[in-house]
Amino acid sequence: DEYELEQTAASNLSDVLQQHSSFSVSNKGGLGADPSYHNRGLARKYIKIFIDGMDISDITAPQEEPTYINNFNLNDIKSIEVLNGSQGTLYGSNAIAGVINLNSEKPYIKGLLSNFFIETGSFGTLKVGNSFDYLNEKTLLRLNLNGEKSNGFSSYTTDTESFPLEKDGYDFLSGKILFDYFFNENTEFNFVLRNSYHENEYDDIYSSPIDTSSTHGIIRQFSSLASISHKSNNFKHKFTIQPSQSSRINRSPTTFEYDSLRKTIEYLLYTDINRFTSLTNGINYMKLNADMNGEIAEKKNYAFFSELRLKPTKNINIDLSARREFDEDYGEFDTGRLQTNYALTENLILKSSLGNGYRSPGMYELYSSLYGNTNLTPEDSLSTDIS
Repeated sequence: DEYELEQTAASNLSDVLQQHSSFSVSNKGGLGADPSYHNRGLARKYIKIFIDGMDISDITAPQEEPTYINNFNLNDIKSIEVLNGSQGTLYGSNAIAGVINLNSEKPYIKGLLSNFFIETGSFGTLKVGNSFDYLNEKTLLRLNLNGEKSNGFSSYTTDTESFPLEKDGYDFLSGKILFDYFFNENTEFNFVLRNSYHENEYDDIYSSPIDTSSTHGIIRQFSSLASISHKSNNFKHKFTIQPSQSSRINRSPTTFEYDSLRKTIEYLLYTDINRFTSLTNGINYMKLNADMNGEIAEKKNYAFFSELRLKPTKNINIDLSARREFDEDYGEFDTGRLQTNYALTENLILKSSLGNGYRSPGMYELYSSLYGNTNLTPEDSLSTDIS
């Protein structure tokens, strides 16, 4: 939560997540290097990450669809939610190892407010950020800018007069707009826009010389989300559209570029049947377009899902959820989950969960001319939890 994030000595998101008992991170170098991360021993290709409800994972990355977790500024995050176990019924493919929801800081004081921070450290590292907030009875607005720069260090191991080490620098810039408008107590509009630019220099073991300033990685990402929700008696309707673009460029003696476009549309209907029963139904459509250094690929899927929440007694809560997903390449997938929560005493709660999930092969795994294999089939999973 917000208090824990303020108290932590961590300087980036991967360090914070490692404080969670089941999460581990393997760094691959200095600032700008893309770390590998695992939840309960399962690699990041089985984990979904959302920032303010947006999925900005890179669908063209080899073997997986990673989210670059250190491209988020901790000073702009209000809370982090880690959902363990298979979350496929509500989040679809690639949520076998769980879901991480990142929620941004929002204005909480009426009027106009500005926040500024600066951080500096070794290797010429400088991090700055500024946000402008505005809040009144109907409008919530935050404009946020963050920048980070580092001279870096060399990951090479030899330092001689004839072969001096060359530093690997890092530059990052991101901007975000959060806007909520409340028409009345029953209807609201939400909008998020995020744009980021990441560039890092690295040492490529396949190039010669290895320690060189000619290899660069550039990642540009643009994402937005717009939703409108309306309450009427015991019903709440929510319609969301989320387009996102990603461009990844690797520059060495040769330049390789990977571009992607994701479009997601979702409709949710929440219903309170009575004091003890509620029902959520949803429809989701997603279209993926990829350009992998000139190789074009496209994929579509859509899904229907439902979650029933029951409270048969004062001390028992039961969640039943199911999802049917239609994949353009693989046909139908059915997933389901049963969760129970039993309060034995005021201070002792027993929880259990049983659910299945799946992971569809990524665009690169399927359609890359060099390494792709269109005969790959999805992975199935069964997850059990007792706590």
